[in-house]
Amino acid sequence: MASPQAVQESQPLTNVVEGLRKLKAAAALQAFIAMLIAVSALLLLALLPFSTIRTGEAVAGLVCFAATVVFTIATAFAYLLPSAKRFAMWRPRDFLAPLILMRAGYTGGPLIMLVALLALTQLVRGVAPSGLAVAGVEVKFETILYACLILLLVGGVLLFTGYTGSSIHLHKLSEAFNSPQLSKIGVFVAVSGSAFTLLSASLLIIDSGIRAATAYPYNYYHAIGVAANVATAPLIIAILTSILGIAVWMQVLSEVSSIEKRVEAEGVQA
Repeated sequence: MASPQAVQESQPLTNVVEGLRKLKAAAALQAFIAMLIAVSALLLLALLPFSTIRTGEAVAGLVCFAATVVFTIATAFAYLLPSAKRFAMWRPRDFLAPLILMRAGYTGGPLIMLVALLALTQLVRGVAPSGLAVAGVEVKFETILYACLILLLVGGVLLFTGYTGSSIHLHKLSEAFNSPQLSKIGVFVAVSGSAFTLLSASLLIIDSGIRAATAYPYNYYHAIGVAANVATAPLIIAILTSILGIAVWMQVLSEVSSIEKRVEAEGVQA
């Protein structure tokens, strides 16, 4: 039977190894999520001629985007946050602050953005151009649209906070395990995470164009054309940042795997 001292000495190593393994799984899934975002943006861009938009095209991109949100939530709760928690148990002074940022960002951001997108595609499409009566009060269509925009913005800011926490977390890991490469990679994590907000903004623009064209049929081609052209820029940037995200998280996977082998061979200090 192991002595209490031996058990106590093995706890830091156990926490670190578990944290590294979960971070590896999270990095692989984050790369997959970045790939899904790129596919969503490519799908919308490829099916989005500069003169017409069909509702089905926006829905196709939305379905793929909703899948990325679901995967982000699952990855955060199953791997990313548990990994950060393990490191916070090992060295609270270094890893507790990024854990708090990651919890706030990865928990609230995707959920708020998902609610905003569902409201945009389900509720708004059933609202007449003049508005909607709620408890006897007339709510204009523009009010609902702006509410969705604000929710998307809040969700995007929260999610960016989560990615910022991940960047700090990777920087602390690089210091703890003498891995400068991991610190450099962490700088790009928050940048690549902006693809989420860019894609949601594109969907908002496309949906607004569809609504405007429906409300004013005589101005159909102008409203649709403007929406298609305006949505193109954020979609292209979303694709580029998603490609960056794939490269970044694959590098994280590689570096963490290397650190894990070193830790298992040499051990760690509490």
